[in-house]
Amino acid sequence: MNLATMEGMQMKCFLFAFAASAALAASAAPEVGNIEIAGATLGKVRVKYSLSEDAVVTARFKVNGEWLSDEKVTALSGDVCRKVAATAPGVKRALSWQFRSEPWAADLAREPVDAEVELTAWSTNCPPQYMAINLESPYDVKYYVSSNAVPGGATGLVYKTTHMLMRKIPAAYVEFRMGTGKKEQGLDGDYNDLPHAAMLTKDFYIGIYEITQKQMQLMGGTRSAGGPKTDEDADILPSNGMTFNTMRGGAVEKPTSSSVIGTMAGRCGIASLDVPFEAQWEFACRGGTLRRAPGSSQTTQMHDEMWVSGNNDGKIHAVGTKKPNPYGLYDMLGNLFELCKDKFAPYVFTPGVTSVDPFVLTDGSNVTRRGGGYANSNAYGGCGVRVSGSPTAGGWDYGYRLCCDAAAY
Repeated sequence: MNLATMEGMQMKCFLFAFAASAALAASAAPEVGNIEIAGATLGKVRVKYSLSEDAVVTARFKVNGEWLSDEKVTALSGDVCRKVAATAPGVKRALSWQFRSEPWAADLAREPVDAEVELTAWSTNCPPQYMAINLESPYDVKYYVSSNAVPGGATGLVYKTTHMLMRKIPAAYVEFRMGTGKKEQGLDGDYNDLPHAAMLTKDFYIGIYEITQKQMQLMGGTRSAGGPKTDEDADILPSNGMTFNTMRGGAVEKPTSSSVIGTMAGRCGIASLDVPFEAQWEFACRGGTLRRAPGSSQTTQMHDEMWVSGNNDGKIHAVGTKKPNPYGLYDMLGNLFELCKDKFAPYVFTPGVTSVDPFVLTDGSNVTRRGGGYANSNAYGGCGVRVSGSPTAGGWDYGYRLCCDAAAY
């Protein structure tokens, strides 16, 4: 513990070691040590620390004996809320908290303040709940422990324009019911498959919004003029019209380096950046529940969460204008169909046997799209409903949502 008093502020530093999961208990968790106060001038708290191994480092602060809620500590900079490299002996990392920039702290300097800081080191394979990718130079990646800890909040305009905010989905080794039967949704056609047990072996991050027009432009794609769109801010309308082949370079295992997604992956250093597998998409859509769709067959509840033919005024709407699903993801159902990287083919599974990390790459010529679109009925907005999509077509109702492995980058 190091104590310092500067400009009327008494600072106390505490070490907090975090073991990310039971699976990691056998290995040493990253540790923060040698914490000290480096300075406190002009309303800025400076903290230095050492780190035993590469980790994502986050910070909490206590002021006058009360731990501050996440939304009150967002003006952070330096070696915090990002992946930090381990330190060599005698070397330290530094972070700053510009507390006077917080709206609640305008009068904080009028009297002495007693404050404490708690640092948490997260293993690189088990990072915090939210990740934000800067789509503009320097293409940095930041991490936040909750939606409230995200600067400006998860619904902030920046996360629909210049940054992409992603939520970690706790999917690893959770068996779930994948697929839907025709009788459940009252649908006809070849876009339904029998329910079966499935399991993913990794947690993953997925965008809380569909990619918007502004985000697509920054990623190197093109803005679309197609489709009947509302007069809402054009930047935050979901991007449509980009073909699957242009986005990924075709139905291949990983996006090509010259594709829109491949180019963005190279810029931000996230090799696993891609559209989701069908199984990832469906697990995220269900939101940790057994639901087929919001409110099942109750139209009013479904319309609270999705833009479909019955409530959209015949137009595509801005992202995030309906209620989120239980994981805090918007527009998983309705607005635009979302393309997945699986080829469109019947499920192959053995009754009574759980399908592990299912992915169809070789069957069929089309890819799979999920979630229904603005021009479709409620029935298409089911978590397990599948529709075929051409990889060379840029449909008005085709959109995208990105995902990646849950890791520190």
